[in-house]
Amino acid sequence: MAFLLKEKLNYDGISLCQNNGLGQEVKHFHLHLIPKYNKEEKLPVEEVYNKLK
Repeated sequence: MAFLLKEKLNYDGISLCQNNGLGQEVKHFHLHLIPKYNKEEKLPVEEVYNKLK
């Protein structure tokens, strides 16, 4: 998945954030892949969506 995101979003690095337990109504493994850039670049959600579809 990280390679696909790299291809689509061209990030410089990636952070992984795993959430579970407290705060989940349905207990499950939950992982965020968060792209990181050398320069702080805020892309609009619509632009990210269009790059990923």
